[in-house]
Amino acid sequence: MFWIMIIIAVVLGGIGVIFFVKDLQYKKIVLIGLASGALVITLFSSVKTIDSGWVGVVYNFGAITGQFGEGLQVIAPWQDMQLANIQIQNGSFESLDSDSKENQKIFLTNVSVNFQVAPENVQTLYRNVGPNYYEVIIVPRVKNILKDEVVKYEALDVQPEREKLGKDVASKLRKELDQYSITLVDVLIDDITFSADFDKAIEEAQIATQNTLREEQRIMQRRHEAEQAREVARGKADALSIEAQGQALANEALAKSLTPMLIQFQALQKLADDIKIAILPGGQGLIIDPATLLEDPEKRKP
Repeated sequence: MFWIMIIIAVVLGGIGVIFFVKDLQYKKIVLIGLASGALVITLFSSVKTIDSGWVGVVYNFGAITGQFGEGLQVIAPWQDMQLANIQIQNGSFESLDSDSKENQKIFLTNVSVNFQVAPENVQTLYRNVGPNYYEVIIVPRVKNILKDEVVKYEALDVQPEREKLGKDVASKLRKELDQYSITLVDVLIDDITFSADFDKAIEEAQIATQNTLREEQRIMQRRHEAEQAREVARGKADALSIEAQGQALANEALAKSLTPMLIQFQALQKLADDIKIAILPGGQGLIIDPATLLEDPEKRKP
């Protein structure tokens, strides 16, 4: 301890003065000076300044006897003080590996753990665990809990459920750290990766899925075009059927309206414009076959 070294230095200096200085007055002045200097140095070494966000843990010959809060504090010359951080601290893990439900290796990269030590219980934590509580308590628990949670998921489900995974890990870790007066703020998982072989398998599966989707789209397109063609053909058939039905009704009406006189009248209308009028004796029939009257005049030309 520093104060012990000062006492030893003062004692040795005093012995030297007693044995080597002959002038009594001078001896007295030197001894008083040594004692005063030792007292001043001891007082200055006993005054400690503790910044905001820190706590001073007091050691008395190696044993923790108390703690001080922020501000100007004074300890006994034989005591030591070690500062402890009570602000929110960050623990970072560059890469943590775990296994999925199907035993696929998964790598969680840049995992951050934010935590804070309860100010009133710092000396208890230091007494029971020590200043290296982060390495002793937090690190192994983060690794174990992550493994326990990741194994609940299949490999391809870990990435989409990353936020939920972080919350589940934080919930379990928080319960583990509470007993040590360590408050867990949150657990953040920046990224999740897989082995090179598994990444390649995922890529091949995605390509196969895309090809299947494209083929299904082509099949659906062909089905749609075939359905359109059927609808067009069905429309044409319906139109022809309606047209035929209309023609049949027209023919039926025309057949009902025809009389022998009307037929002869229509036959006469078929005659050419240069027809000659002939007067036949009374009582003689027509010498022209009426059936020929219905023929096209062009066909009767030699």
